[in-house]
Amino acid sequence: MSPRAFLSLLWATVLAIALAIFVVRFDRAPEAQRLAGGERAAPFGARSGDVGKIAIETKDFSLTFEKKGADWVATDRGNYPARPSAVANLMTSLNAMRLSERKTAKPALFGELGVEDRKAGAESTQLAFNYVDGGSAGALLVGKRSNAASFDQTGATFVRRVGDNQAWLAQGSPNLPRDFSEWFTELPGVPATEVNGVRVSEGGAIVFEAKKNDQGLYARADAQEPAANDTNVKRVAQGLVGAGFEDVRPAAAMTSVKRVIRMALAEGKYIDVTVGEGNGQTYVGYDGDATGPAAEVIKLSKGYVFKLPSYRLSGLTQSIADLTAEEAPSQPQGLPPGFNPHQGMPQGLPPGFPGGGLPPGLPGMMPPR
Repeated sequence: MSPRAFLSLLWATVLAIALAIFVVRFDRAPEAQRLAGGERAAPFGARSGDVGKIAIETKDFSLTFEKKGADWVATDRGNYPARPSAVANLMTSLNAMRLSERKTAKPALFGELGVEDRKAGAESTQLAFNYVDGGSAGALLVGKRSNAASFDQTGATFVRRVGDNQAWLAQGSPNLPRDFSEWFTELPGVPATEVNGVRVSEGGAIVFEAKKNDQGLYARADAQEPAANDTNVKRVAQGLVGAGFEDVRPAAAMTSVKRVIRMALAEGKYIDVTVGEGNGQTYVGYDGDATGPAAEVIKLSKGYVFKLPSYRLSGLTQSIADLTAEEAPSQPQGLPPGFNPHQGMPQGLPPGFPGGGLPPGLPGMMPPR
């Protein structure tokens, strides 16, 4: 074979191998990669700027946001303002999502992808949109994440448009807060160390009052009354630290007041915490005259009441008996029951441990000298 023929054959072989590798890799690539840049997953297409209402329904909560000027507010929560970036991030991420691969069209299989119609127990999240003029912009069911596009930082998500039996794998994922509180700005925390006094009123009468003494411990002003339980009173003050909430409602949702707690701050300032009930829920409201973080809490919460996590609410709802209970004797942490720090050894040692010494002949130990 001549050199020229050999080179031609060689180049033909190289090209054939390269083509075969390309075909194999293309065939094995996720569909999301092959069809990237397809139709937008969002039902409103390229008209995201015209959307003026978003109704969100998950297995844990539902929310409806409407655009008021440049801001979004929760209209089903008395127009409480959304966290500025929450809705913007959602819309931006939806704009980037593209339908990439057809999945099942059988309703019986929708649950496996998490795109079943919203109902009790369903795992899907439904996003329903309306344009500013009130017209429907469609609705999208957001399902489980997929690892089909793990090579892509945006990931992949199963979706289905409401009213359409075709489920899809979409390139990208929505920036969709899963917890209620993440849709809103958290109320600023007021450090418990800034609280100098706690006064509890029930039925319009003061039933408990304690102030910090020179040692930083809570004590009752009237010596004739039971002493204050410093640990439990401090738990009341800690109810203001990091006051994230599980729900927010207009103040009128609190139909009965159980107690008002006035927390005294520096320079005669204070914040009042009202605890009450409505529609089977316990709510908390804030008011008062304060500066710093406490003033911001009062400002943000004006006209609203909040459902706090149980670990926060428990401190605010302690009984008067708890607030006046005798302090339990302190026990050093990490010590076993019965340990006497003055003797240095646990009481009631088993035979063979006279005076707290090790028994003779203990394996791995040096014999007594």
